[in-house]
Amino acid sequence: MITRDELLQKASPLARRQHERNLSIEKALPIEPGVLINGQGRCAVSTYRMGLCRMANNGCAAIAVYNAMTLLGHKPDMQAIVLGLRMYGLWLGGLFGVNPYKLEKCLDKMRIPCMRARDYKDFENVSRAVGACILCYRIKDFPISPMHYVAVQYRDGGYTVCNLYNNARRTYRIRELAELCPESRFVAGFYIN
Repeated sequence: MITRDELLQKASPLARRQHERNLSIEKALPIEPGVLINGQGRCAVSTYRMGLCRMANNGCAAIAVYNAMTLLGHKPDMQAIVLGLRMYGLWLGGLFGVNPYKLEKCLDKMRIPCMRARDYKDFENVSRAVGACILCYRIKDFPISPMHYVAVQYRDGGYTVCNLYNNARRTYRIRELAELCPESRFVAGFYIN
């Protein structure tokens, strides 16, 4: 994964100011390494800024990347993830969060090995074989519905889902992916290597 310092060298002045603000928040509310983040509206990173909005509103992609890497046994740097996504992946300055069609290239620039699923069936099949995945889906069953990112891990006949709800402070278990995301609401899926 790219280091925070490498990203800061390429960052705009505004991105650097937001990073400094987020660092001051992290000092007051530190993130415990190796612990999954759930409840993006109530967790320690909820007041971080990512573009135009706070992460309570548009931070689900950063949390999903952090959680997927944590599920794989890494100790990710949340500040570097937020800064990298802010620099390479935001949709309209963060008003609509992270663009799911840019996420694979964004993670590649951040040196996080990742591969995008071809379609829902591909994601469903491969997610059972790999360690952790990121799923982007529409909340409702119509095209202009808001989207949400979650980290998922298949283990022991079911999926663990991280940051499923804005106010929930725990992970959830589901047996089938369709319980969370029917095929009609699937937007994109990513495998973290």
